[in-house]
Amino acid sequence: MTNELDKIIDYIIGDIKDETSYINSINEKPFSVITVYFMWLLKKNPRITLETLESEGFYKEWAHIAYFSFHDVENYFSDHKKAWERLVKISIKYSEETLKNIILQESENDEKLESIVDLVIRFMDVKKGEKVLEIFDDTEYFITECKKRNPSASVLNYEDIFMVANVNAMRLNVQGYSNIELYTDPYEERDIDKIFVNTLIRNTKFVFDYIVKETFPDFPYGISCSWDICGYALSLLKENGRAFVLMNGGDLTVKQNKDIREYMCDNGYIEGIIKLPEKMIGDVRTNLYLLIMSFGNSFVKFYDAKDMYISDRVNGKKINRFSDTNISEIIRSYNEKAKKIMIEGISRNQYNLNPTRYLLNSQENTIELGNMIYEINRGITLSAKKADEIISDDISDIKCIMPSSIMNGVVQTVSYYHGDIKSFKKNYAESGDILITKTGNPFRVAIARERYLVIGNIYILKYNSTEMPVEYIKCFLDSKKGQNEMKRFASGPLTPIISISNINRIQIPVYENKLQKERILVSKKIISNLEECYRQISNSRQEINDMFN
Repeated sequence: MTNELDKIIDYIIGDIKDETSYINSINEKPFSVITVYFMWLLKKNPRITLETLESEGFYKEWAHIAYFSFHDVENYFSDHKKAWERLVKISIKYSEETLKNIILQESENDEKLESIVDLVIRFMDVKKGEKVLEIFDDTEYFITECKKRNPSASVLNYEDIFMVANVNAMRLNVQGYSNIELYTDPYEERDIDKIFVNTLIRNTKFVFDYIVKETFPDFPYGISCSWDICGYALSLLKENGRAFVLMNGGDLTVKQNKDIREYMCDNGYIEGIIKLPEKMIGDVRTNLYLLIMSFGNSFVKFYDAKDMYISDRVNGKKINRFSDTNISEIIRSYNEKAKKIMIEGISRNQYNLNPTRYLLNSQENTIELGNMIYEINRGITLSAKKADEIISDDISDIKCIMPSSIMNGVVQTVSYYHGDIKSFKKNYAESGDILITKTGNPFRVAIARERYLVIGNIYILKYNSTEMPVEYIKCFLDSKKGQNEMKRFASGPLTPIISISNINRIQIPVYENKLQKERILVSKKIISNLEECYRQISNSRQEINDMFN
């Protein structure tokens, strides 16, 4: 089966080499697969001719789409009648079922959302007679699963990429689906009960503004492509409808999108947000989020499902997916245990919608890091070209460090500054200061043990607590729990970024007197061991160099 498509296309093309058609050849996907689809249509209806291929073949009343990809292949055969004759001839050799299998196998999309789609469909709980719309998806899986679970539901799909819409129509037709509706122009009726939106596969401006503004005149359209799609989905929902939106973390956290998040929260359009596991889709290694929208919400529900998955492999790649048990547990826990945060509480957090920010263990005693530091400064900003000119290993009076200098919890490499001596007072780290990189996955943390000029995105925390030594703070921030705490206040989909104001809000755990003293002693010992290990490594490296000098 693997090479059957190539055999068919090679036979049909034969010695045709001219380039008179809109497409030069049919030997590339999806045109090659559409060619086999035409063979399948011919098997279904032997009366089809090249002249009636559209009207009696690929045109379907339920597919309100632009048939551009089908027309491209049709035009190719109009320009190459001999190729069409070969298609008719070779069709005799194949059964409908064989052609169907070739079509489905060769047009299958490797980047699937099946596990997430299963969760969404179970969440939707589509009832008899309800109208369901999918906005953007590169496969037909959502459509077919909805119809399998509730055949009486009306299922619609809006897909603005014509080639994807054509492939979906082809795949749905060979699988026998006809009681569905596909669109390549935006659907405009406000009569939808449930909507699923995948914002991950589109990152371009859309023409929904006239639809959105008609329903929500004050909607802040144009701030974010992903949130524009959310506004479009809301414009189509019935008053008691729900929309499920797959989003990345940046849309929920970055400063640029704050105004649209504020609008959505303050108007009660966000019902809840679920943090999903990492590695759910192909090469996407970060956490994704399921945003649930409805009307009349006075609070937002947050739930963390990042650890609810089973591991699997698809095409050699390790991915995570949901089992049936995982899906049942996520839905039950979201409905019964999700943390409800009033809009006022979200407002105090700059409308950051990362669930991790609101799911702190409230049973633990903590103190804000900001209460133990009196100042936070940053490293100086230099272009890469300038840094190459004035920073080197040649010794000068000014030692300097960069984010890459912090490794394994210790300042491990030191360079020297050879530029103009300016007033860098606020850019120096002194012994005992805490150093934290502005970006990180993980964030790098170290304690300065001498004076450094700091270059780049490193925060310099001037520490002034006498009760809680700096080693304890460093150990906590370097721990898995501490890294999660920093991520709770960070923003950004791929590389988290933390601001100075949010560093002050980091919660440091505090224990009862005896346990606290024990952990302080242990933390001092750990840091001492770390630094001694580095000294030994550094000395050994120097001995190696000296040996050959």
